Amino acid sequence: MSVQKKRSRRAASRALMVVAVSAGLLSLPSTPAAPLTGEARTRLGPSTGPPGTSRPLMTPRAGIPRSERRVRARLRQVRAASFASFPPGYLPWPMLNHDRHRNGLSPETGPDDPSVLGAPWPYDTGAPSMSSPAIDADGTAYMGNEDGALHAVGADGKNRWVFHAGGGLDSPAIGRHVEGASTIFAAATDGTVYALSPSGGVRWSVNPAGTSMRSSPVVADLQPNSPLYRLYLGDEGGTLWAIFETSSSAAMVGWQASLGAPIQTSPVLSPGLDVVYATARDSLYCFNAMTGGPFGSSPFTVGRRATMTTPVVDPATGNVVFGTAGGDVVEVDPECHAPVWTTTLADPVVQPPALAPDGSLRVIAGDRLVALASDGTFLWDQSMPDRLGSAAPAVDAGGTTIVGSTGGWVSAVAANLLGSGDRLLWSVQVSQSGSAVGTPAIDFGGRIYVPDAGGILNVIDEVPAFQIAYHSDLRQPANMDVYSLRETYGMVDPSRNLRITKASSKQLQPTYSLDPHQMAWVTDEQGNRDVVLATGNGGGGRLASDSPRSTIAPVVPCCRTSVRTWR
Repeated sequence: MSVQKKRSRRAASRALMVVAVSAGLLSLPSTPAAPLTGEARTRLGPSTGPPGTSRPLMTPRAGIPRSERRVRARLRQVRAASFASFPPGYLPWPMLNHDRHRNGLSPETGPDDPSVLGAPWPYDTGAPSMSSPAIDADGTAYMGNEDGALHAVGADGKNRWVFHAGGGLDSPAIGRHVEGASTIFAAATDGTVYALSPSGGVRWSVNPAGTSMRSSPVVADLQPNSPLYRLYLGDEGGTLWAIFETSSSAAMVGWQASLGAPIQTSPVLSPGLDVVYATARDSLYCFNAMTGGPFGSSPFTVGRRATMTTPVVDPATGNVVFGTAGGDVVEVDPECHAPVWTTTLADPVVQPPALAPDGSLRVIAGDRLVALASDGTFLWDQSMPDRLGSAAPAVDAGGTTIVGSTGGWVSAVAANLLGSGDRLLWSVQVSQSGSAVGTPAIDFGGRIYVPDAGGILNVIDEVPAFQIAYHSDLRQPANMDVYSLRETYGMVDPSRNLRITKASSKQLQPTYSLDPHQMAWVTDEQGNRDVVLATGNGGGGRLASDSPRSTIAPVVPCCRTSVRTWR
């Protein structure tokens, strides 16, 4: 879907919300909810706001009224209709890190007004997992877990089927021909590789050596315009396997190559699909994809014996990029002769980089997201509010990078500098238990699918909402930032807690907004502490709170406003 179509669909969704409110289908409170105190407030549990901020006062979520369910059903119809506009054979996220080159770049635009979807989401696979989902042409997501169950989950959050393998499953992959049905490929820890139909039936299975596989397959057509597939993956015994289909119901080992060390990364294919690249420990191996013969100067070895990430291929140049635990990011020419460039960062790189629309790279180094130009030049970095490293980054069509944390948070980082002086667009907590988040995937409509270590599949979507503005903790005079707590269909949603101003210590008049369309500031610290909102050109000032001097509550909720923050 083009960015323009995506914006049109979002605009239609917001217009539908406005119509619903005007028609009385949705009822929003005219005054803020009364603060909770004592035992009622304690039951709300730990803070769900951004790390380092106080928790806003809120009321528990209630059931969804019938009128609001009708509006939500209509929004689902709008989304379903958008699926029909894609060409046959198009897959929004067919394998780990998006595609055969593992570049993590989606042609869709992610949400800028995010919400973690409720019932029937999230989907529980019933066992621990860090499997990244693969998303099919009809919106079905496939996700495995450590109990060996591969779950097919519809775009509506409902289970389609469950397949039970002989061992734990990592991230699956999908092959799809223009006029044919999809085939789902998955490898298990007992060494078996499975090919499944869209209904969950086994088309074939092979067990080359009985050695555990922790590698996600990369899939391509066996020959141009062939109805058969070939796939490549590695095992923990150090063997790279090429599996070739002989029919739609059978497959054989095409070739195998020993890399001399356990393969815990996933292979990639060249732009021409004729070379396969794989990493093991500190070496990059290059093979002829059809014969398995060494290609170019394979292998290319890093001097410091630093463990490599899964490689990434730049489709524009054919060059191969990878990170190392020693903190290097290296780009190698397509024939594995020599490095094109090497950039050393201060922290380990344990996840593969992602490619941005302009050809630059996004790299997770320690707890920072680092942007490098296509020639390896440092562009910028962004410190994150929670620890990174459990997931590779994903980039949407607008250049926004989606990153997951070890503490259950998902954040969006803009390509361009915001008025706040940083690039952090939003952060939401998808795992209330604090489980580490796996590598995200992005579907047709820009929804973000996020797995966590507990085997839960969460979805972040663009949902029309209203907002409440309030102060941060008044018991900390130096912290006078203004936050926006979102209201969805009249119910407070604690996961949509976003900072809309940034004020330096003791520099309180005015603060500036992270939203380019409006300003917000706090009045005299020594007198009252009201929050005032105004448009970006300084007009339309409006009192957004009323905070008496004696108020010492952690936060002060205030009025609703239909003005949307963020972008």
